Amino acid sequence: MSIFTTAAVTTFATGTGTDPTAAQTFTVPDNARELVAVRGTLTSTLPNPAESGMGVFALGGDNFLNRPYEWFSEILSAKLGAIDEHAADHEERWWPANLPTKPGANLTATFEPIDALAGDGAASIDAKWSTRPTGMPATKRLATRETASTTSAAAGLTLTDARVITEMTVAYGAATVAADDPSRARLSISSNNLTEVQTITQTTVIHGIEATSGVAVSRLVHADIDIPVTNPNGNTVFSGTFTVDTALGTAGQYAYSVGYIPNSVQTPG
Repeated sequence: MSIFTTAAVTTFATGTGTDPTAAQTFTVPDNARELVAVRGTLTSTLPNPAESGMGVFALGGDNFLNRPYEWFSEILSAKLGAIDEHAADHEERWWPANLPTKPGANLTATFEPIDALAGDGAASIDAKWSTRPTGMPATKRLATRETASTTSAAAGLTLTDARVITEMTVAYGAATVAADDPSRARLSISSNNLTEVQTITQTTVIHGIEATSGVAVSRLVHADIDIPVTNPNGNTVFSGTFTVDTALGTAGQYAYSVGYIPNSVQTPG
C-alpha cells in the first residue's frame, strides 16, 4: 500500500461575494482506491485593509457517493493599515476522509466564502490518496455558514447517517477590523441523539491589534472527540449557542462544523 498526495484542484477564483464558486472538476488518480484526506488553501488576490477571509470547501459530483464532505479554509488574519498582507502564520491542516474512490472517476469541488474578499481570492485543494483501503474509519463532515457574532442562536445542523461524532471545529472572524478590538467567545452545540454527553463547547479568540497598523490573528478552533450516537438510524440534530464574553466593535461572523463516522459508506462501482 502506498499513500501519496496530488494537487487535485489547481488555483481557482473565489469571487468577491459569498456565493459558492462554480464546480471545479478533478480526476481520481488511476491507482487511488481511497481518499485519505484533503486540505484547502485560501489567499487574497488583492488584499484590502480591515478585512479577513475564510470559507467552506465541499466535495461532490456524480461519482462522489459519500456526502456531505465539507471543511473550512484556514482563516486569513485581518490587517489594519496600508501595509501587511493578510497574515496566514500556519500550515493548512489535513482533514481526514478515508472514503472509497474509483480510479479515473471525476469528482467536483466548490468553495463558498464566509467572509467575502473585496479584491477577489484564490483557492486550491490538495488530496492525499491510498492505493489500497487503509482500514481507517471513514469521516464525513458538515459545516454551517456564516452567522453574525451578535446572534447568540447558532445555525442548526442535521446529520442523517451519523454513528460516532469525532470532530467539532469553530471558525470566528472579524468582518470589519478596528484597533484595540479583541474578542473572546464560546460556542456550545447540543444534540439529544448523543450518548452520555449531549453538549460540546469550545472557546474562540480574535486577538487585537494596536492603534494604526498590524494584524489581528484568528485561527480555527478544532477538537477531536469521540461521542457515540444513540440512534444511528435517526437524525442527529444540533442546535447551538454563541456566548460573547468580549464583543467586537462591529459584528463579525462565526460558523462551525461537525465531523462524524457515518452509519454506512458507499463504495463506487
